[in-house]
Amino acid sequence: MIRNYYNFLRKPKDALSDYKAYYKFDGNILDESGNFNGSNPIDLTYINDRNGNANKALRLNGTTSQFDILNNFAVSDVKTLNFWAKMGYGASSQTLIAIGQNSVSYTWGWVVLSTTKLIAGYFTGVGFQYNAFEYTGTLDAANWHNYNIQFPDFTHIDISNAGLWIDDSLKTISQYTGVSSPTPPVVTGGSRVGDDYNISSDWHIQCDLDELRIYGRELTASERATLAA
Repeated sequence: MIRNYYNFLRKPKDALSDYKAYYKFDGNILDESGNFNGSNPIDLTYINDRNGNANKALRLNGTTSQFDILNNFAVSDVKTLNFWAKMGYGASSQTLIAIGQNSVSYTWGWVVLSTTKLIAGYFTGVGFQYNAFEYTGTLDAANWHNYNIQFPDFTHIDISNAGLWIDDSLKTISQYTGVSSPTPPVVTGGSRVGDDYNISSDWHIQCDLDELRIYGRELTASERATLAA
């Protein structure tokens, strides 16, 4: 099988190199982990990063921009997202990333901006069962900030091991309320950055994005500080 052009094998060069996927967005969607994640780019624009370097960050236009993650991650593969972004709430819901989403909307590793809150966690479209947290504080779409999202447990309703750090500052989060289930189904589906995957809703996000890392573990305090520096 011929791999996508954007997925050349590379050895990780980052100090925090045990990521499942790592996108620098250096003019492409190459996955620096060597795991061949990254395919089907649509309407992506490359812009200056936070340090002013040309074509070193990604702009998602909010209408058509997206790219797919090829591998079907297992639940244990995704615990933390760390990335730099300029993003804010909009007039409608927007999906930053949907991991493991199939045709009936089973999703885990879902990060959504509604009109008033950031929501992260596990969801299903069948019975609206989920375990997720919400953050209702301010988001800044005009300036670059580092975000560290630590997903809640996927086996029971509890967000005590979840967290959101913005610029290495821990934010107050709360349980996203609704009908809940302690037994998630086995998810086999695709993953996408910039919109939902394999369902009919159009939740494209408008934001600038850089250095997206996906980890299968929690990051330590010193690691979060390093990535936020």
